[in-house]
Amino acid sequence: RLNAQVVKLYAEGKYAEALPLAIRVLEIRDQGLESEHPLVTVALINLASVNAGLDKLDEAEKLYRRALNAIEKTGGGEGEQSANINYQLALIRYKKRDYKQTDSLLQRVLAIREKLLGPEHPGLVHTLLNIGALYLSRDGLDKAKSFYVRAMNILQKAPPRTDAVSIKALKNFLCALASTKDTETSKQVFSVLHRLENPEEVADEEKRKKEQEESGGDKQLVEGGVLNGRAISKPQPSYPTEAIQARISGPVLVQILVDEQGKVIKAEAICGYPSLARASEDAARRARFTPTLLSGQPVKVSGIITYNFILR
Repeated sequence: RLNAQVVKLYAEGKYAEALPLAIRVLEIRDQGLESEHPLVTVALINLASVNAGLDKLDEAEKLYRRALNAIEKTGGGEGEQSANINYQLALIRYKKRDYKQTDSLLQRVLAIREKLLGPEHPGLVHTLLNIGALYLSRDGLDKAKSFYVRAMNILQKAPPRTDAVSIKALKNFLCALASTKDTETSKQVFSVLHRLENPEEVADEEKRKKEQEESGGDKQLVEGGVLNGRAISKPQPSYPTEAIQARISGPVLVQILVDEQGKVIKAEAICGYPSLARASEDAARRARFTPTLLSGQPVKVSGIITYNFILR
């Protein structure tokens, strides 16, 4: 009963309320079970997670390592539970700025999951994206890129499906690419995002190709990449006063959906300072594009339009 309360409170983000209950659960199980019993391990992991939520990193790390030691002694060192704990330890080491240990733990996570699933299994995607995100925040694009690319290669081979976690991660990666001239990687990101955001259309198109039928005649949506060059009219956004006063500049990427007549029917900024993003969305909605034709028929097109705010 207490354990169920801990899980519920943790899911609600009520870590302070969960803490005394999680401590009590571990006390009860320590008293009644062997130190390496799976239920003791679960109690250790839950208490560690609550402490991590409260930023009590030293206590969380101690509990995670005790749990990991128990798992390894019972032969589970190469299992998914071990991979999860190693990832949590990597996050703690990262927050403590111990980047060498962070790298070691992340590589351990990847090695375990590769052994469990295989090097091209879709189950590796989130691991690769998480590792890429950590490297991107610390080491920059060069070190992170290989993990994102590997994840995208897996996604391109897997059956198309909606995946909100991967979509968010890849949009963040796309924002990082905006300041580079890496057009090939950007094209791959656009392609994979299209696959994740429109799985039914992609599945239908792939089925038609596989059956060697005429493709595209009834396709409703295509991925257009960067659409700036196709604009008939591209009004520039106003530079918000608050951004000028705060000396804020930089690129904003806006994901848009253009209808069959070339009118923008949806605009959503995927990166950029909030006031710059709002101004960019307003400008993007007023843009007009050359209609996109597929097999001679106008279709909707999804893509990116970019704005660059430069202080003068």
